[in-house]
Amino acid sequence: MRWTLRRGGLAALAVAASSYAAFTSPVGADYPGPTCGGCDYAGPPISALAGGHLARFFHTQPFMGPFTLVLRAPVVALSRSAGAGLLLQYRLGALICLLVAAALTGMLLHEMPPRRWRTLLQAFLLVLILAGPLTVKALWWGHPEELVGGLLCAAAVVVSSRGRPLAAGLLLGLAIATKQWALLAVLPVLVVCPRGRLRLLAVAAGVAALMLAPMLIGDPSRFLSQNLHAGLALSGTQTAVVTPTNIWFAYANSVSFVLGRGNSYGISAGLSALTHPLALAVGAALALLFWRRFPKPTAADALMLLALLFLIRCLLDPLTLSYHHVPFFVAIAASEGLRRRGFPLVTVLSAVALWVIAHPIAATGNASLLNETYLAWALPVTGYLTLRCVMPGAQLRRRRATKSRPAPLATMH
Repeated sequence: MRWTLRRGGLAALAVAASSYAAFTSPVGADYPGPTCGGCDYAGPPISALAGGHLARFFHTQPFMGPFTLVLRAPVVALSRSAGAGLLLQYRLGALICLLVAAALTGMLLHEMPPRRWRTLLQAFLLVLILAGPLTVKALWWGHPEELVGGLLCAAAVVVSSRGRPLAAGLLLGLAIATKQWALLAVLPVLVVCPRGRLRLLAVAAGVAALMLAPMLIGDPSRFLSQNLHAGLALSGTQTAVVTPTNIWFAYANSVSFVLGRGNSYGISAGLSALTHPLALAVGAALALLFWRRFPKPTAADALMLLALLFLIRCLLDPLTLSYHHVPFFVAIAASEGLRRRGFPLVTVLSAVALWVIAHPIAATGNASLLNETYLAWALPVTGYLTLRCVMPGAQLRRRRATKSRPAPLATMH
């Protein structure tokens, strides 16, 4: 009975946190549109699908995947028929995404091993993920799908570690059909899978193809253009926009154009075009090195790798914004939550640091200060996670914990 009450209380808390986040959000800055090439505005395609205009849905597709667009369309159609305005339509659509996120978060936290104050820690992480500063910022920008995609990736890692390749493949495929950056989760999901890796890959590819193929068939030129230029804001042929929250800002120059909300810095278009392939290459190299160091990783270990890859993606993306860190945050919160002991220190410090960067520091309007503050947080966290994932010393914990194979005397301090 006590166990049932705890689960019921956590479920009620998840719904309350999701509702609070959704219904206190303004209309997402990127939600209404207008429709444009290289943009990620969900409002126009959702509105088209809600009205039954399939051709317009395909023609206005953003570079995010269709999974959360399809999820939100029915509730937007119902609310619009009842006379709801744009704000309520957006909030109800965001609530659908957050309830999916709540279910995935509950599944992750259910895997938390017995530890002191387990229920309080579950409640804390639940609220931090569903209504914390990163989720609030994602909703402000108009991207609740970022949270759904991050949680699908984290859930795929955990399910894969339990030897369920079909379910893991389903989750991974849905993640890829949510956002392109979910491709970074493929190797962590495979690394932690004890068996059936080919089946996992086949299911993931099949699910992603099933979701993405209609977008390609419906408007091939729009689909290819959006996906090939995702996250690359160009001005002419020589310059690409860069934000202050990445390593490339050091190479930025002030430029004469302004994109979106006051961005006036750029790097060469050639350098910008290399950043996404570089993030994939670095991620693959780190994942393979991790696999060599940890041939049989735990779910918590693989989630730490996932957090590292998502953070490196932010460091290497010239257009990194605050909400892009949601997948990293979800992965590190799940990793620290699934360990048997210890306070989720990196999770809490990251939430605080990213809030400070996105609010008081960003409010100064000083791009150099924003870049320096961001790197002062991101580089040490990246270094720490890299050491934990790839250095031999990270295995000392495993050797000491294995009673059947005592550690050599040289490792006993």
